[in-house]
Amino acid sequence: MAESRVPGGDAIITTEEESVKTAGRFRTALPQVLASTAKNMILLDLGMTVAFPTIAIPKLQNTTDPLALNNEQTSWFGSIMYICQPLGSVLSGIVLERLGRKKSLILVNFPHIVGWFIFCFASSVPMLYLAAVIMGLGVGFVEAPVITYVGEISQPKLRGVLTSYSGIFVQLGFSFVYLLGSLTHWTTAAGVSAAVPIAAVIAISQVPETPIWLLSRGRFEEAERSLCWLRGWVPPSAVKKEFNDLVLYSENIKKLKDEPYKTAENEGVATATDVSSRDSAFKRKLRELLKPQTLRPLSLVLMFFFFQHSSGFTAMRPYMVQVFEEFGLPINAYWVTVLIGVVGLIGNVVCMVGVAWWGKRPLSLVSMAVASMAALLLGSYAFAVISPGEVATAGTRHVASWAPLTLFVVYALMQSIGVLPVPWMILSEVFPFRSRGLASGIAAAGSYMLAFLASKTFLSVNSALSLHGVFWLYGCLGFVGFFVIYWTFSETEGRSLEDIEEFYKKGMRGKIPKKKQIIGETSKEPSINFSPSTSSVVIEKGNGVDSNDEDRMINNTLFKTQSLRNKASKSFSSNDVSNGAGTSTETLDTAFTASTADLQDRMPSTADVSKKSEEAEETREETKVREEKCKKEKAAEEEISDEIKELERTSSEPTTGEVRSGKNKVTDESNAKNVENYIKEKVDVHNEAEVEERTQM
Repeated sequence: MAESRVPGGDAIITTEEESVKTAGRFRTALPQVLASTAKNMILLDLGMTVAFPTIAIPKLQNTTDPLALNNEQTSWFGSIMYICQPLGSVLSGIVLERLGRKKSLILVNFPHIVGWFIFCFASSVPMLYLAAVIMGLGVGFVEAPVITYVGEISQPKLRGVLTSYSGIFVQLGFSFVYLLGSLTHWTTAAGVSAAVPIAAVIAISQVPETPIWLLSRGRFEEAERSLCWLRGWVPPSAVKKEFNDLVLYSENIKKLKDEPYKTAENEGVATATDVSSRDSAFKRKLRELLKPQTLRPLSLVLMFFFFQHSSGFTAMRPYMVQVFEEFGLPINAYWVTVLIGVVGLIGNVVCMVGVAWWGKRPLSLVSMAVASMAALLLGSYAFAVISPGEVATAGTRHVASWAPLTLFVVYALMQSIGVLPVPWMILSEVFPFRSRGLASGIAAAGSYMLAFLASKTFLSVNSALSLHGVFWLYGCLGFVGFFVIYWTFSETEGRSLEDIEEFYKKGMRGKIPKKKQIIGETSKEPSINFSPSTSSVVIEKGNGVDSNDEDRMINNTLFKTQSLRNKASKSFSSNDVSNGAGTSTETLDTAFTASTADLQDRMPSTADVSKKSEEAEETREETKVREEKCKKEKAAEEEISDEIKELERTSSEPTTGEVRSGKNKVTDESNAKNVENYIKEKVDVHNEAEVEERTQM
């Protein structure tokens, strides 16, 4: 490893940042960008998959086509994909842990390859349904490996850029398939689209598995090689510190996963009781789900999803070409879909910037209001210009027809800025930790079902209310959603997860307080949420924590350590010395082991120190001081533990004469008092030293 020297000092081993700089910033970022690009090929294909019914349905409703569909068949073809996505998500979670991130990313392409070729060579309506079902399963399958991979391969400073970069590919997939639909027949477009997942398989096979998953399987050498590849093809010495941090992280995660199902007895071996507790884990999750702090945000998110899908864009997506033709737009309807795809891409970028500047609440309210107004104006135009059952001929109203085109652009832009992505943003932050997984899954499944219902009923609603009635309905529901969101949704941007949970626990009154000083992140990695039904990928950064949190955690641990020590002393005094000090010694050993492990787990990690050092030198130095303080605390605890063990041994061992005569034994009260006084003296000295050190700081 490279070294740097200070005048008159010894050689200092370079930090992780200095090692990375020797490889160059560009060289460090390049492999992470390449790996993300390989993964993003799947998102490109995913966007194409969701948008494909838009270009196929107009041709399939042509009576001269051998695969002509009636309205009922069309509604199923345009919506069946959504109802299959939850099942794909469940399978994805199972496969992800068993096969790993890389193999899962490769495997997820095969349903898409099969689906594209079935579309290309379909000869009957059931074959179309089969292809749509397979593609729906594939879309659901994509979520878990795509979200996990980018978080596990990227450095914190690049993670936000790489996740934003991922969102662009979904919108590019929409625009690309719309372009294919405007240039070729839908079967040809399906054949061309099959090349994308094939290319994704080839690309992903060239990138490494994530180091964290390899470590979780005990494959340390492969994990080290993977990390070296991802950090710029550097030697192992350049990533030694980061690799050690990942090993510690992996071990802690494994311990947390195993701990709930093992008892302290039997030396951690699972028993029949533990198996029973494993079976009751789901019941505990259900109880957590029924608590107010979970039900309130769950109802909010489901309400948000309802107004998202009932505002019209999700329902209209598979039938956009027919809708544009009915409005008689001045340009070809297929080219309008390309324009809508580009507008959606711009809207996603504005959303990412707007959330950071204005927050989620203003963005969602403004976008919902403007989109609803655009829908009402589109309905008014259709009522005034288009007669019931009439399809306007494109180009016959050159002056007037530019008005609906402009309104459609505004409508699509507002949907992409806030209506579509914001519900998926808040999904990652409003639920308590204990019920977050189950509640998020229920909310996501609810979104897919609402998307299915919205797209399945579009043609029926259009037949019943006519085109102007449909857009008036969407506009009115959008304004209802505006007022509901205004009264129920409190801003979450910049709020800690703890404050958000407390807000919903107390009853959603007022506003969520915002901390003034934020130095770190409760969620160290930004969460990425993809909504196939809304074609939006959103990146949610971690919420900040107070600067005194680390001190409070350390102090709480010390208090817990002292409490355990006192409890152990009382247990010792209650034992008969004639039975030996083994039980008491075990209690003390357990107490000190637990307190030391707890203290070590709560120490600031080296990865956090490295991250803070890049942001501010002063913050890094303060964190190092805290780390050193924790090490001193740990050493003091170990010293006290050793001395107490020695005292127990010397005070409890009977002499030879005592064994023979049974006289002159140390009484229970005297022995316990000696131990308790010694512990108290050591704790007082330790606390006085800590107070003096804090005063000097």
